[in-house]
Amino acid sequence: MQMRFSHLVWAVMVVATLYVTYQVKYRVQNIEEDIATTQRAIAAERDSIHVLEAEWSYLNRPDRLSRLSAEYHGLQRVGVSQIVSVDTLPMAPVRTAPIDASATVVTPAAPPVPEATHVQASPSAPSGEVLPTVWSAVEGDANQ
Repeated sequence: MQMRFSHLVWAVMVVATLYVTYQVKYRVQNIEEDIATTQRAIAAERDSIHVLEAEWSYLNRPDRLSRLSAEYHGLQRVGVSQIVSVDTLPMAPVRTAPIDASATVVTPAAPPVPEATHVQASPSAPSGEVLPTVWSAVEGDANQ
């Protein structure tokens, strides 16, 4: 039986196809392993983020922060006697003399702050003290 040239070509093509299929199969398996590894890493990072968010919420509890503030800074709540009108506050001094010969610094005056236009009872104030709330002109413009 004589082997024709076309039979040889077909045999080479079948072997080449088998080789390419084999290579593609293992490349796909490697890529799938990489994807699975990446997905596991993403899941682990999401778990870490969840734990960190829970820890952040735990550490930023208002009662804890209040206790730490009192313990380390000696800060107290703002009393009604400490709230004054903006008109009674002294203005910041304007520096007219240069700091050094190479630079001249002039501090602009602070912009005016609107006065308290709304009074409400503060739920956090002891015995229902009334504290003023300042509404900015921007909020007033946004409602129009």
